[in-house]
Amino acid sequence: MTRTPTHSDRRLAIIDLYLAFTGRVQRSDLIRHFDIGIATASRSLKEYRSLHPDNIDYSVSDRAYVSSPGFTPAYPHDTDAALRLIAFGQEITQINSPSYGAPSPTSLTASIDMDCARTITCAIVSGGLVNMAYSSGSSGNRERMVAPHALFLSGGIWYFRCHNLEKGDFRTFRFSRVKSAEIVDASEHKGLSGQSNDKEWSSVVTLTVGPHPNRDNQDALREDLGLVDKPVKNIRVNEAMAGFVLIDLRVDCSKDGDLNPYEYHLRLLNRHELTSVGSLAIAPGFNERKKT
Repeated sequence: MTRTPTHSDRRLAIIDLYLAFTGRVQRSDLIRHFDIGIATASRSLKEYRSLHPDNIDYSVSDRAYVSSPGFTPAYPHDTDAALRLIAFGQEITQINSPSYGAPSPTSLTASIDMDCARTITCAIVSGGLVNMAYSSGSSGNRERMVAPHALFLSGGIWYFRCHNLEKGDFRTFRFSRVKSAEIVDASEHKGLSGQSNDKEWSSVVTLTVGPHPNRDNQDALREDLGLVDKPVKNIRVNEAMAGFVLIDLRVDCSKDGDLNPYEYHLRLLNRHELTSVGSLAIAPGFNERKKT
């Protein structure tokens, strides 16, 4: 007979998750996460330390508990759920109750190696450097030294944004293409690779979209966008994610709006203002092939 997890079990598993994917945990994390008091948070940390002493140390300088050098996750973790918690502050909980939705389709995306993922997320939190083996669609398999600072989800695929030390620029990488990763000393690199230095990440652009003019039933499309008394919808997003957002929304970004309007029921209306935005290179139809 399966034992029902207790509140204590759940708190211990979350402590383990924070240590695994951020490298640190404080009482305040547990207080926010579970809406508990200081005394309960302290007891949970004490219990975790007594059960898994080789996983956790206390850092006086950080005023936080940190994962020990020999840390090994003591509880099973779902990588996607952990990334959602770190990226959005969301905890996905499975409830054993009747459900009426369709089962999720089989994913075509390669699975993410949990150890690689948590190395990258720990570096995001600590500001560390990561030496990783990465499989690129353009340059093949090779090692890269990067300083990751953010992560995001698009089209069911997890990405991370980082400073690429080899080229000296900021780039977007897929978690699923990381084959191995380890954090290295970043003392000489501190302050050079944060979000504030990534201009594409910190700069916000406006995407103006509206119903595709070649599509029937314009009123229905306007209702889909919530355009009751406005002709267009303005979406504010950072430059690095603009192309990904337009893919997710299936927006025709071609110059003449000649993509199939039944595949792309929206059209980008301020294309001329966005020609210098790098991530729009991947937007549907934005970089059109010359017709022969």
